[in-house]
Amino acid sequence: MMKIGQMGASLAAMLGLTSCSLKFQQEWREEMRAYGAKETGALTGDAAVLGPWEGRWETPGNGHSGKLKAIVKAPESEGAPYRFFYFATWSKVFAGAFEAEFPRSPSHRGYRFIGEQELAGFGTYTHDAEISTEAFEASFSKGDRDVGTFRLTRP
Repeated sequence: MMKIGQMGASLAAMLGLTSCSLKFQQEWREEMRAYGAKETGALTGDAAVLGPWEGRWETPGNGHSGKLKAIVKAPESEGAPYRFFYFATWSKVFAGAFEAEFPRSPSHRGYRFIGEQELAGFGTYTHDAEISTEAFEASFSKGDRDVGTFRLTRP
């Protein structure tokens, strides 16, 4: 049985995800307009990883999966981490958005983004993503639990 404190934390997390979801939808529309205006075949460097991505996430260990959208934004200043804004669905009825920041390093296919992020009400997750001009592939985990992947492409 869930204790009152746990219920309050879960409710606060869900309300936070809802307000963040509205913000995500607004930013998604803006990013789609901006991305649609670009010559996508000519994207290189930062431009190749920035902007909207969509696909699916899955956690094979517990059978959970859903749709996933992401917006990658450039750092606000030199040396700052990149901003990732995600919107995920799960169990066909739940949806929520969350933000994370990760530093960038070069990889053999493009760029790699590794770090960890506290997700309110859900704990700390690690993130290891590789993004190229064609694909955004990542693994995530919460320790030994909730180990999963997501695969995204350009919309």
